[in-house]
Amino acid sequence: MVNLSELLNLKEKKILRQMSWFSLALVVLVIASLFLWSLRLNALNQQAASAQKELARVSSERDRAKQELERWVNTQRDLEELKASAWYTGNDGTDDFRDDLLQVFKKSGLAVPPINYQYEEAGARNKRIKKLTASFSLKMSYPAWKKFLYELETWPKWLTVDQVNFQRIDNSTGVLDLRLAVSGYLVESAGEGK
Repeated sequence: MVNLSELLNLKEKKILRQMSWFSLALVVLVIASLFLWSLRLNALNQQAASAQKELARVSSERDRAKQELERWVNTQRDLEELKASAWYTGNDGTDDFRDDLLQVFKKSGLAVPPINYQYEEAGARNKRIKKLTASFSLKMSYPAWKKFLYELETWPKWLTVDQVNFQRIDNSTGVLDLRLAVSGYLVESAGEGK
């Protein structure tokens, strides 16, 4: 059998050799470009993974910020509800506080003692909120004291016991001699006040 290279003349061998080198160069070029593309794809995958982590972190921060905003909105709503329902409002607020305190005494079954009233700003930051304080002395039994505290705690308006001084406790009769300060809060409208 005749060898294939013997069938080709010199010019054809030269062309075949050039085509072989060209094919080899082309294969090397393809392999090199595939290698470079794989490096580029790896770098892009790492960037994508890093971007996904950053997106997850930002998303988590956004969710936390939404929750924080929701808590503040709920707090604001609670404060508005508190102002509307639990605090005294307007020019009649002081009279309403006095009337409520008299009703607490009545529901507790206690006689109304002489009461000192004080009216002061609740805080330096908000001049519209005033603290109404009633100071008085009571003589009562322990069960009457519990009933009085119950009535204060369950009253629809926000009444707080600011101070309790036990002046004297009679061990033989169980009578408590107390000095109390009970407070409520008044919210003045924007047109009122100083």
